[in-house]
Amino acid sequence: MDGLNKAIAIAGSQRALAEAIGLGQTAVANWIKRGGLVPVEHCAPIETAFSGAVTRKELRPDDWEIHWPELAVPATSPPIPRAIEALAAAPLTTDVALEADLEKAEQAGLVHLPKRAPIWNGAERRAALVQRRSVDREQADIDAAGPGAADV
Repeated sequence: MDGLNKAIAIAGSQRALAEAIGLGQTAVANWIKRGGLVPVEHCAPIETAFSGAVTRKELRPDDWEIHWPELAVPATSPPIPRAIEALAAAPLTTDVALEADLEKAEQAGLVHLPKRAPIWNGAERRAALVQRRSVDREQADIDAAGPGAADV
């Protein structure tokens, strides 16, 4: 009930709280009669209407983590290692060097990087295109020969 009372106090009245989230005053009065438990679907609008002055955690102190697990903060979050801070502050030398440093940091478990396409230099890109074109040509020759031609 503390979260609901705080919201009412900030709003100035039950009616003002209700109007801030598009409800009638009787809805807020019913919440009070039922022990101050704000329905889940109204907690986020209250938090938003009052710019976080009243949080969803305060409105639902007993079960907020069930409804909004994203609000839970790990008890011990690892600090950002100084090596990563130094890497972020260092000027970029080359894409290849940066890629190598990021891979080392990911292997050490210091960062999690999304999967992405490799950074290729010009020669690697040309080689990949040539290989893809030769595979496409082979497939085109097979298609042109028609069914059963490969069995001969």
